[in-house]
Amino acid sequence: MPVRLLGWDAWVAFAGASLYLLWELVRVSDALAELADMWNEQYQEQNSDRDEYLRKRRERRGKPQREEL
Repeated sequence: MPVRLLGWDAWVAFAGASLYLLWELVRVSDALAELADMWNEQYQEQNSDRDEYLRKRRERRGKPQREEL
C-alpha cells in the first residue's frame, strides 16, 4: 500500500513559504548593499577630508608635500 507523505496542498504551502524566504533574503541583501554603499561613501569623504587637513598642515609647516602614488 503506497504511503502518501504530502499532498499537493502541503507542497504548495512549502513552495510558497520557500519563495517568501527567498524574497526576504533578497530584500536583506539589497538593504545590506545599500548600507555598504553609504558606508563606503562616508569613509571616502572622511579620507579626503583627512588628506586635505594633512596637506594644509604640511604647507603651514613649510615642508614639501609628499607626492601621492
